[in-house]
Amino acid sequence: MPDAPDRPLTPGKVKRLLDAALASAPAGAVVVIEAGGVRLQGVGTGPCAKDIQRRATNELKARMRARVRAHLKGSGKTPDWPTWLGYSVDDLRAHLEARFTEGMTWQNIGRWHIDHIRPLASFTITGPDCPEFRAAWALENLQPLWAKDNLSKGARWKP
Repeated sequence: MPDAPDRPLTPGKVKRLLDAALASAPAGAVVVIEAGGVRLQGVGTGPCAKDIQRRATNELKARMRARVRAHLKGSGKTPDWPTWLGYSVDDLRAHLEARFTEGMTWQNIGRWHIDHIRPLASFTITGPDCPEFRAAWALENLQPLWAKDNLSKGARWKP
């Protein structure tokens, strides 16, 4: 028997409804709890969906950047990202070293950045299992670039 709209949901009922909704929800869906139960809003619907998706994407990008930086400095734990991307820290290090320009070393990594040839902003990344995520972090899309040049480049990209 469904709950009456004017009858409050018990905490146990809310948890059961929420667990069931989350188990069947597509990636990125928003679960809305109402007096009558739970409903799903798909990705791209609802008043805050774009903002929620943008924040989640930016969080994923920031975590990935931090993880790569930590592993290149040798302070990272066993990484998940080789599983996601198909290459190891050593592969990334060798790839970047092969593209160093004069004056670039691992000791002055603060003066140069790991640049995305096609900027992260041009990808629609929804999670680490998304094909766009792999393309954004593919070795072919990464290069060492002096910090000044990378910052002036920004998110500009010509396909």
